[in-house]
Amino acid sequence: MNMRHAFVAAHKTVYPIAQLCRIVGVARTWFYGFVQSQPARDQRHKLRTDRDAELLPKIKEAFTQSKKRYGSKRVHQDLKADGEDVSERRVARIMRENNVSPRLHKRRKPRTTDSNHSLKPSPNLLEQQFDCTVPNSVWLADITYVDTAEGWLYVAAIKDMATREIVGWAMADHLRSELCCDALNMALGRRGPVLGLIHHSDRGVQGGFNRSSQHPFDGGVGDALSTWLEARSNVESRSNNYVAGGFPATLAGVAIARHCQDVLERDALKALQAVEAGALTPAVENIIEVNTLLSGLGFENVGCSAAHGVHDGLTILRETHSFFHGEKVAFGTICLMVLENRDLAEIEKVVRFCRAVGLPTTLADLNIIENVSEKVRCVAEAACLDGGIIHATPVEITPESVTSCILAADRLARSLEP
Repeated sequence: MNMRHAFVAAHKTVYPIAQLCRIVGVARTWFYGFVQSQPARDQRHKLRTDRDAELLPKIKEAFTQSKKRYGSKRVHQDLKADGEDVSERRVARIMRENNVSPRLHKRRKPRTTDSNHSLKPSPNLLEQQFDCTVPNSVWLADITYVDTAEGWLYVAAIKDMATREIVGWAMADHLRSELCCDALNMALGRRGPVLGLIHHSDRGVQGGFNRSSQHPFDGGVGDALSTWLEARSNVESRSNNYVAGGFPATLAGVAIARHCQDVLERDALKALQAVEAGALTPAVENIIEVNTLLSGLGFENVGCSAAHGVHDGLTILRETHSFFHGEKVAFGTICLMVLENRDLAEIEKVVRFCRAVGLPTTLADLNIIENVSEKVRCVAEAACLDGGIIHATPVEITPESVTSCILAADRLARSLEP
């Protein structure tokens, strides 16, 4: 409007004012009243500018609180919720004039393979020979991702090359090596350790985790170690076994469980050393039979107790998810013996056996290092839920007693010299 008034004022000495006003599209009365109304317009402009200056910090605060994601509509809603009487158009104008606008990012797809690392990759044993007809001879591993409403979900899977079956898988919201370990643990738990098996994956950084071939083997040893010690508990507590809904422990089951212990003490260390050397010896065959057959017959016909009960409680802690079932049961076995108040010499013998074969004996060995008392209390409460197998132990079971026995077992194991 100022430009129209200036045009008419500049040409009024040459042309009639009425004609100039028609050309610029204003009334003649507006031209004569423009100067008189200027103070009122200046006042309105000042009020508007002051109000904009008052609203700008509030708009920026709402925008910042949204992590710079909100547009004018949602910022306007926040201001209205705070009691501000302002229109959405005004909010949009202020944001536009002050360059307050959300940054539009194209969502980046994750990279599941990163070969740019300093870790030494394992040798390529498969050498692109993907024609395989024998189950459990070649496993292929890979990672993919799924877009969900809560973000990216990463899935690690292991496929048997012969049967095309997915034998192990794991899901997580991260790409750390624990994801691969969890998938591998499931596959080994379902299929068992197999001599000569090739586990093939790409050479991304997640594949650079250090996982010895001994781990699935000693994990089985840890599970088998509990067979006799839990069988003794079930016999003393007169708990039922797992056959056809539950019967008293059988004599054959107890004898098999006792034999498991004898074979483990005699052959376990020799077998583990042979596996590390890639050799198949009678000790290896004996331990495979104990891990896969005799241990199962023993616990099915006698039962489990606190060793597996503590294991069940440990599974609620994320720190333990990368450990095999048998590794957690091994620590639970030490807790069982402390809970039953067994002779110190017998407990020490089991602790030293676990250390010799590489099984965890302390909470630190299971990566439980921070907030130990609080986490152990959570483990005990989970283990002591109604119907849990820990109640087959021939002593009073409460969250307090289990918490004390776990802490005592940890301290006892740490006190014994390696």
